[in-house]
Amino acid sequence: MKKIITGALSSALFLQTGIMIVPISAKETQKAILSENDTLTYMNKIKDSFKNYVAGNETSNSQPVLASKISSIEKAADSAFSSYKGEDDFIFDGINISSKATSEVENSDNLYKTTQNIYKMALAYGTYGTKYYHDKTSEDIICDAIQKFYDQAFSKYYDYSKDGLMFGNWWNWEIGMPTQLSDTFVFMEKALNDRNPELIKNYVKGFDNYLRNGKNGDVDLTAPQHTGTNLADITMNRILQGTVTHDEKRIEKAVQDMMSVFSTIDPYNIVNGNTDGVYADGSFIQHHRVAYTGSYGKLLLQRAVQALVILNDTPWQPSDQLDTLQNWVYNSFAPVMYEGYMMEIVKGRAVSRTASGYSDATGVIESMVLLTQFLPNQEKAKMESQIKYMVQSMPTKLNANGLTLSAVVPYQNIMNDENIQAVSQLKKGSYAFNAMDKNIQVGDGFAFALSRSSNRISKYEYMSGENLKPWFQGDGAFYLYLAGRDQSKSFGVNYMAAIDPYRMPGTTVPNENRLTIPEMFHGSAFYPGYPAGSEEQNDYVYFPVGTNHFSGSVTLNGNTVAGMQLGDDNAYVAKQQGILGDDFIAYKNANANKSWFMFGNKIVVLGSDIHDELHRDVTTTIDNRMSDVNEKTNVSAMDKDGKAVVLSNGSHEHLSWIHYQTNEEHTSIGYYFPEDKAVEVKNETRSANLKDIRTPNPDKEISENFFTLTYEHGKDPKQDTYSYVMMPNASQEEMKTFAQNPDIQVLANTASVHVVKDLSQNMIGYNFFTKGNSNGIQCESAASILEQETDGGTLFAVSDPTFEQKAITLTLDKDYELTQKQDAVTIKYQDGKTIITVNTDQSYGKSINFTLKQKAKPQDDQKDENTEKEHQNKPGSDTSDHKENTVKKETAKTNDVDTGDHTNPIFPAGIAMVSFGAMVEIYRISKKKRKS
Repeated sequence: MKKIITGALSSALFLQTGIMIVPISAKETQKAILSENDTLTYMNKIKDSFKNYVAGNETSNSQPVLASKISSIEKAADSAFSSYKGEDDFIFDGINISSKATSEVENSDNLYKTTQNIYKMALAYGTYGTKYYHDKTSEDIICDAIQKFYDQAFSKYYDYSKDGLMFGNWWNWEIGMPTQLSDTFVFMEKALNDRNPELIKNYVKGFDNYLRNGKNGDVDLTAPQHTGTNLADITMNRILQGTVTHDEKRIEKAVQDMMSVFSTIDPYNIVNGNTDGVYADGSFIQHHRVAYTGSYGKLLLQRAVQALVILNDTPWQPSDQLDTLQNWVYNSFAPVMYEGYMMEIVKGRAVSRTASGYSDATGVIESMVLLTQFLPNQEKAKMESQIKYMVQSMPTKLNANGLTLSAVVPYQNIMNDENIQAVSQLKKGSYAFNAMDKNIQVGDGFAFALSRSSNRISKYEYMSGENLKPWFQGDGAFYLYLAGRDQSKSFGVNYMAAIDPYRMPGTTVPNENRLTIPEMFHGSAFYPGYPAGSEEQNDYVYFPVGTNHFSGSVTLNGNTVAGMQLGDDNAYVAKQQGILGDDFIAYKNANANKSWFMFGNKIVVLGSDIHDELHRDVTTTIDNRMSDVNEKTNVSAMDKDGKAVVLSNGSHEHLSWIHYQTNEEHTSIGYYFPEDKAVEVKNETRSANLKDIRTPNPDKEISENFFTLTYEHGKDPKQDTYSYVMMPNASQEEMKTFAQNPDIQVLANTASVHVVKDLSQNMIGYNFFTKGNSNGIQCESAASILEQETDGGTLFAVSDPTFEQKAITLTLDKDYELTQKQDAVTIKYQDGKTIITVNTDQSYGKSINFTLKQKAKPQDDQKDENTEKEHQNKPGSDTSDHKENTVKKETAKTNDVDTGDHTNPIFPAGIAMVSFGAMVEIYRISKKKRKS
């Protein structure tokens, strides 16, 4: 259904087709003129829909199931009303909005906190069932607070164009305060207009002036703040502002701008210099280079669904985006939420917050619940099953009071409907989010989450005193989630606070103490040498990328090979180049090539070329498991002679395997060691304060148990290596059996190539870090490869882990031919070998699959070969006893619809592309004028 209006909207309206946005031409436009009364009717409908969305109505709120939610709204308002003072500098007790407490110390947080209290009061005033509902005294207090805030604070910093008027966190001005006040105006419009007809208009003029780099008081899609989730927030505010000022053009333009967030980011056709948003492989990026599905991505989903709800049945409804929203749920969010727990690898600095993990699920589930009301029956049933699965998988009951009021009843209906079965849409296998340098492997009873980084994706994110010790979070750190376990006992804020930050699982680090940003800069949350919101802070302090280009992965039939080369962050490089001052402390990392072979229920981890240019001690952390202080750790081990080993703290040599578990269920993990290398064991209780990793966290002391396994490479190592196999949920007996006859073989672990074979699947994985030759494959450049022998031929998957190569060339020792034509693959032959060229131009890390079979020999050659065989088998022949060694090839399970590789095409058909170099140049040019 299309509803089209004239005026400003006619030139801006877009027809949504899937994830592509196609402008409607003039010839296609069938104009339907809206009268002024029609426009006001639709504006009122938006306001009514918004009120119902957050506050319900008399009919809905009379349902007993909403009593608890309404009570929580009332209690929040109780706190705000009780703290109301109405004084010039203290509208609310304890929140000083005077210039001495705000502008003079460049802190805008108290201004934002004031608007939060105003909205809490307004929400209760507009919520039927609270004691404040349409109460005249409450109305007077709210209106008085809004007027005082304008007079005493807001109007003083009205004109953004004047230097010195804006201060503190830009988010408070562009998003925070406008969100609280715009929502408030919808509830208080009549009361405010009765008292001061110009007040709302004056506020809205101020909001326009607060749009940094905005054009004529409007959104600027080329501004770095006006992207992704931030853009969705800003435009939703402007829609509501348009309804209370009766500004049709504002609504139309805001909707047009908002629709851009539904577009899939094409890295080879960057629009407006924006790299924030959802990518074709399901990745979500915010801040141009931070993997952020679990925080900003979650908020974007909520805003998008909110737009669907409040714009429903108006000319501006985004109803054609239902497919896009469902794709987000299943391809972006479901894989990173294991049994309802939001994984650490996609939360940026939010990984240090107390409301994390299972709490993150609330917003996603709310969006899914509201989305079901717009879906056809079959799609609705699928999503309802996913909702029920996620909630029932959690160890604690989801707090429905955390949902928006309008979502509570449909949520309870889903959970109470016995006909809705809990079914996970998350299948076992590989989830390669190469666009954001992340991998997830889902196996039997576990999910393995890997965080990589590169010159494209940041090593970590620190900002505003959050995530104070992030140094190695993107250097191959992994998180192993075991099914049935309360993940907050193994991970979450306590884990991030109490773990030794130099012993993140999977990392290879130099042993040195590093300073946090506040420690480095005498309490400042940023480097004083540049403005707080500058591009330099982004590059060198907040979310630095690495110098390494190699970071990628390849998938085949549910298996993954991932790899990265360690690099320095760009702050260190800038310091060496003299760009940063002497007061800026930059740290150099160790060097290593690292690989993860995710074969079914086994994760094989390799490292090579380990060295340190500053000659420091270097350590690789095999794993570091946290458990509650009340849990008892049980560890067993066996050496390579089959003898039991008592694992005390310290170094242990000749180990074959270690088995770890606690006295609680769902904690069992096995570690197998292919090479004879000493393993350091440490079992300890660590204590910390939650404020150690995030300044705004509560002042709370915690203690947790940690079981840590490391390889100590020593001082100034030279091309050292390591290897180990992780087996989630394995028992002691299973480890003993595996060690006696391991089905994993490490075929190469050198500076140039890592190769591992999984005998159980007849599969071999390769990471070529440079040109090299191994196991019958000559590779001319960096590449990640998977190879599997089946009865139907040899399956290959190839990926460019640098994202920069136009082609990857492989030379195989035998004559092969393609089983079917593949546009991205060409073959030629030379000296009995097969030379394969895989076109990786603009593939952005995508796995390119093809199947080979041995080339049939010409008949004459076959006759000669048969003659030779007859001669060899004659009695007395030197080779009469010769028998060709053969390996039985297992048939791949290709009859299953789900192959286990959960990736999407990198680019939808029809998208125009430019080179990656051009994309980088566009971004570099555009960021010169940016400030965050």
